[in-house]
Amino acid sequence: MRRRRCVVILLLVLLPLVPRSGAAQGSWLDGGQVDWNAPGAVVPSAPRPLGPVDSPCEDLVRPAETGEDDAVAAQGWRLFSAYQRGWGITLVSGFVGFDAQCRPVPYQQFVFVDGVFAGTLAPEPVVPRTDGAITDAAITAADRLYAVYSRYAPTDPLCCPSGEAVVTFAVERTAAGPVVVPELEGAAAPAAPATPAAVPTVAVCVSLGTGGDELALVEWTAEEIAAHEARAGAVSRPHPATGTCTDPAGLPVLREFLGGFSWVCLRTFDGRWYGPAWTAETYLPVDAVPPDPAIGGCPQPRDESIPSPPDAEQAAATAVYLSRLEVAGDLETLYAWLHPDAQAVVPEAAVAGWYREEWLPRGPEAIGVTGVDIGQWTWPVTGMTYPRTAEIAFEQAFADGSVVSDVLRLVQDDQGVWRWFFGRDAGFVEEQIDRFVDGGAGG
Repeated sequence: MRRRRCVVILLLVLLPLVPRSGAAQGSWLDGGQVDWNAPGAVVPSAPRPLGPVDSPCEDLVRPAETGEDDAVAAQGWRLFSAYQRGWGITLVSGFVGFDAQCRPVPYQQFVFVDGVFAGTLAPEPVVPRTDGAITDAAITAADRLYAVYSRYAPTDPLCCPSGEAVVTFAVERTAAGPVVVPELEGAAAPAAPATPAAVPTVAVCVSLGTGGDELALVEWTAEEIAAHEARAGAVSRPHPATGTCTDPAGLPVLREFLGGFSWVCLRTFDGRWYGPAWTAETYLPVDAVPPDPAIGGCPQPRDESIPSPPDAEQAAATAVYLSRLEVAGDLETLYAWLHPDAQAVVPEAAVAGWYREEWLPRGPEAIGVTGVDIGQWTWPVTGMTYPRTAEIAFEQAFADGSVVSDVLRLVQDDQGVWRWFFGRDAGFVEEQIDRFVDGGAGG
């Protein structure tokens, strides 16, 4: 799925934010980076949010109450959980957004000593249910505090880390300012707990609440699914043809979670065009335009650094777009997408007449693609063979509640644009020409 660069290029970091075991995030616990804090440092800036921050979890955001809170909030962080204070040491929790179960994503623990920033409890912001996520922290003395971190083995399910690491931090008050220093000796290797009982999980597609028109493929328990659906709505299973959270046309399997998707041309910040690409209504810019059937694509100049999807996905997306033109009754544009070989045989009036009289009264909905195969095909109307044809299997619902499974075929023209054909045999085409062209009954 391709998206508008200025908004959705940030989504490229979505999947790294929700890894299976998060090995990179917690690698410092195994003896990696230990000097990320330094005297005189300032509170690090919050990462840019990946999308809208509003959510049903807003009542969990804590208002600033102290000077330390203000210092964290001034760098773009939002506050959650109660701050801790003792011996002149203050712990403040900051985060960027929520996931679908109201967990902070990502988050960090900030340490202040006598009101002065002294460091964080992890080298980078952390994400729930990944290796190295902070699960607890406390102040224990005038020069000591500790934090607890989840430790995931490669085979651990997201719900159930098999270990944890406890790290003690020394509080040093230096002439250059206070600093907290982790004492990793003995904390690198997580304890070997008893093997937990297996928790059955299933693969589901959900929005993890970090913004964007992306669904994540996760393994969740029945309890996690029920909790998500109670708060945020239905989950969906991976598409059977792709094994991912998108169908063969590049659309998400749960299409309504961010509203309708449009197949449009988009502009980068410097005015170049790319696409067409499926874009959720939430992120649809005002300058987006539909692909031009005259060129089968987007205006110039193009941003060549954003690649087009694979041929099968591009063909399937074109098929869905054409079905939406049908539903909208935009028969002029639909005919403009007809393959030149078909336009040479079938007049526009014949195509438009058949759609108005036979097809549109049935109340068709847009198709859902179930599979794509690329191969050879012969158009029976002319007997011409096309060695590279996209055969697209689909399902389509109608106003009477019926659902039809069928296939359609698209062939690339001389410019590489996928285009369609009208009619599966010469007799049908001749009949429509007789009805709506020669007979003058339409068009």
